[in-house]
Amino acid sequence: MKCPVCSAEAAGDECPSCGLIFSKWKQRQERAKLEARAALNILEQGPAQAAVDLRRGRIIAGVFLAAWMIGLTLAARHHMRTRRVSKGRSAQAGEMVPFLDPKTGAVRMVKVYPAAPEVQTEKTVPPPPSSSGD
Repeated sequence: MKCPVCSAEAAGDECPSCGLIFSKWKQRQERAKLEARAALNILEQGPAQAAVDLRRGRIIAGVFLAAWMIGLTLAARHHMRTRRVSKGRSAQAGEMVPFLDPKTGAVRMVKVYPAAPEVQTEKTVPPPPSSSGD
């Protein structure tokens, strides 16, 4: 038999030149042929499998998009609850500011109205205690 690696002539199961064992080489070649046939069968059945993979990819993309939108919503709610007017200044009249309703826990935007002018009221002063010579 002629060796497939070094092309030397061999009489037994082993090549005297390179040491290749022919039976193991044949087994390896048969295994490679079977793997090639299996790969070809998979390629021939490809479109049905590709449809499943496409559907799975759409589901994964939908779940990712939903999780992203939920995270964005939670971040916006947190921002609205914790947002303050710029440091060093109070809210101005007519400005819309977030307000956390303590009863419902909902955040809503409210308009700031100007403060009412202070009304001057007469202060009644009690008369001084009378000192009677008791």
